[in-house]
Amino acid sequence: MPYSVLFGYQVKKIKERTIQFIKLVFSFYSKYAIASILVTLPFLYYVYLDGYDALSGILGLKTMTYYISYLIISTNSDTDFLYYKNLGMNKTTLWIGSFLLDFLLTVFFCASIIYFR
Repeated sequence: MPYSVLFGYQVKKIKERTIQFIKLVFSFYSKYAIASILVTLPFLYYVYLDGYDALSGILGLKTMTYYISYLIISTNSDTDFLYYKNLGMNKTTLWIGSFLLDFLLTVFFCASIIYFR
């Protein structure tokens, strides 16, 4: 079998796996997205008031709230993780992906507020 066929197959599998990962992370993130947004809104208002000076404190507080949301969600939804495990995702990957998504959204909104201020 030529290498191009093998390589094309591998690329296709990687793309499918990446798309599945993104869908599962968004699905998992949607379970606590409203709570995360409600926590982020006061932080964004503070960034609007103080600009760059507030950014390091805000991102520090935001990372502390990740621990609280981790504790709440992991204790209340043990059976939900079985769904993701059956699809090939472990807890650590889900948490890292969803926290990274939330952190990137927070940074994007902070940067947008500072830029358009």
